[in-house]
Amino acid sequence: MDYGLQLTSEKVVNTKYGTRLLRVFDPTEDFWRAWKERKDALKRAGYSVERADDGRWRVLHWSEPRRALDTSASYATDADIYVPAPPGLEYMPFQRAGIAYALQKRNVLIADEPGLGKTVQAIGLLNALPSEERRRVLIVVPAYLRLNWLAELQRWLAYEAMLRLNGDITLPNNEIYILSYEGATKAVTQRTYQLIRDFDVIICDEAHYLKNPKAQRTKAVLRGLESGRWVFLTGTPILNRPVELWPLLQKLDPNGLGSSWRNYVVRYCAATKTKWGWDVNGASNTDELNLLLRSKCMIRRLKADVLKELPAKIRRRIYLDPKDSRELEAAFAREREIFQALIAEFGSLEAALKQRGLGGIEELTKARHAVALAKVPQACQYILEALEESQQLVVFAWHRDVAYTLRDCLKDAQISSVIATGDMSTDDRHEAVKAFQSGLARVFIGTIAAAGTGITLTRADRVIFIEEAWQPGVVVQAEDRIHRIGQEADSVFAEHLIVQGSVDEYIIGQLDSKSQIIGSVLDADSTKLFSDE
Repeated sequence: MDYGLQLTSEKVVNTKYGTRLLRVFDPTEDFWRAWKERKDALKRAGYSVERADDGRWRVLHWSEPRRALDTSASYATDADIYVPAPPGLEYMPFQRAGIAYALQKRNVLIADEPGLGKTVQAIGLLNALPSEERRRVLIVVPAYLRLNWLAELQRWLAYEAMLRLNGDITLPNNEIYILSYEGATKAVTQRTYQLIRDFDVIICDEAHYLKNPKAQRTKAVLRGLESGRWVFLTGTPILNRPVELWPLLQKLDPNGLGSSWRNYVVRYCAATKTKWGWDVNGASNTDELNLLLRSKCMIRRLKADVLKELPAKIRRRIYLDPKDSRELEAAFAREREIFQALIAEFGSLEAALKQRGLGGIEELTKARHAVALAKVPQACQYILEALEESQQLVVFAWHRDVAYTLRDCLKDAQISSVIATGDMSTDDRHEAVKAFQSGLARVFIGTIAAAGTGITLTRADRVIFIEEAWQPGVVVQAEDRIHRIGQEADSVFAEHLIVQGSVDEYIIGQLDSKSQIIGSVLDADSTKLFSDE
């Protein structure tokens, strides 16, 4: 959104400040209204008004210097660089390129699509750094990933270092400390952070956990800790909208994109000022944001670009008939009634969520829960049929009782399964993954929040969802537990069991539209912004 501006041309021109991208716009009445009301904000965003040769008034916007806009390294799939690795292990070519990119940046966002080995690239960066730049390392992760990181460090680390989980943080040289986000928050808020502030490197895995600037853990990690080098890892840095990048950008590019919240949201979040404050939930100039991210701090490759042998992922909907179950029919009718009432009042589910939040649509949340429980018998039957074609399956639910009810149903059918939910210890969830990956269980059942990220379940070529998460990025991450390095199947299937007309079907419908916005920021070909001149 350019405030009623119509882009007429863009080209690279030489100025005394270096080579810059000049974008020329013809203004409309909407722009003049915006200029009058928010002149200062528009000027800070880089807009200016000049009279053109033909006598018309035009609006100009200058980008960052061209020397800062080289994005080729951000797409690189190989690099001529030596990175130490333990005997018998070797980095994939695109992983070497990721390490090379990270070495050139003081702070970096490794945003490769899930399944491409961001953990290995982060450890490779530690291996490649001079010893004096990696003496004290902190790795902050979701609690359930601490054991995964410990195992990967034990496998890939190419130098001697003390690996610590929990315990006192004493910061001797060559120490790598693995801390959960909860642990980091506790350390900072209880004022024990003086022991842990000064690190050479801080790595934040699943960095989208820090998307909310008001959350306690975001404040604790990004404001309460200090480091010579920040490394953020996430395949989904934007779950819904560009504003979610803002907390990370303050560390990644503090003198550029992260220097002014207002400039950022006006330029890239289609920000508008309302009587309730700024509305920053939109998206604008996403191609330009992609270009700046790639040139300044982000490397991102897709599976299709760098791992041709990885099988394609096929998402499909499996519709359940509510008339096949009185319980499901009744639960769905109740959900439908509440859902239609919200649509009638607010116009869309997203508008209702925006104004009320999840806590304000509690009746709909309860109705969705009831529908999910009622779906379990049909889901169980579908899984039994699927097991005639597939040796092993992964199944995701949102609620714990839905997962446990499904486990009991499969147990009655004498199907071996393991389960991973948020009320289990990290060790027990880790053992469930190991049992499934070793073939001891035919079905892995997990809740999306507890098992939807950070684990590998490549023994299966099929993942089935009984319930959906609200955010499309979360769904994609859960799907990619099977679609990642190590998968040997020709293709993988992500199947979503839904009732036609349900909230879950609505959420799946939003996945594609939101993914287009996310993709335009993270995956756009930014070279198209430049003319041949």
